[in-house]
Amino acid sequence: MVTIVGAGIAGIACARLLADAGSDVVVLERSSAVGGRLARASVPGLQRPVEWGAAYLTAYGDRVLPRAESWLERDLLQPVTDTFAVAGPDGITGSARGPMRYRAPAGLRSLVRDLAHGLTVRFGEQVERVERDTVLAIPRPQAAALAPAIEPQ
Repeated sequence: MVTIVGAGIAGIACARLLADAGSDVVVLERSSAVGGRLARASVPGLQRPVEWGAAYLTAYGDRVLPRAESWLERDLLQPVTDTFAVAGPDGITGSARGPMRYRAPAGLRSLVRDLAHGLTVRFGEQVERVERDTVLAIPRPQAAALAPAIEPQ
């Protein structure tokens, strides 16, 4: 059994890879939802929610592209742009193309919920210490409190 502490995008992605490879996995999360810092909130005066974590997703690589294609097919993800303004000391001087940026209509947290489907995630879990076969998918200061060999930054 592999225990993963943290149900943010890193913890859930790790759990998904391990589970798909046949490992028994449990994810422990102290809050009441997956997604970690990928959160959105309503702001008074704005017509749409604001993403507090990442605002968009770029997708490349043989592990991410198939998942992104699945999200596109199911309308969990939408392309935004691959063209950006180039700015410098003299202002905007042109444009350049780069990797496609995607948005999630229901928020990027919805992608983490999709990755977590079928995984064992236990919410409201306070972890006091780590054991063998534990992955810490949490910010470094929190990890350092659980595993003193990790130096906080």
